[in-house]
Amino acid sequence: MEIINLVLDFVLIAMSIWMLTIVTGYGGNIGRAFTVIGWGAFILGIAHLVETITFEVFGLSQFMVELSHRLIVIVGFALVVIGFQMFVQKK
Repeated sequence: MEIINLVLDFVLIAMSIWMLTIVTGYGGNIGRAFTVIGWGAFILGIAHLVETITFEVFGLSQFMVELSHRLIVIVGFALVVIGFQMFVQKK
């Protein structure tokens, strides 16, 4: 396992946790939107770590590693999009 990739994966996760701690202080609709966006960022960070670990530790095929990575990224991006959509929803 390349140590640089693993370190960068943990940096991504740390930054997404940092983002979550920043946005948790907001209330109301904006706070909920920020929280959803923050969770999306966290899942995007996790996706990279999962990609690194599944290939090296579990020995899955390259196809399965890429497929699982992309599925997790889709969930993360969906949360980011939903969070931004919450900003513009009309009541």
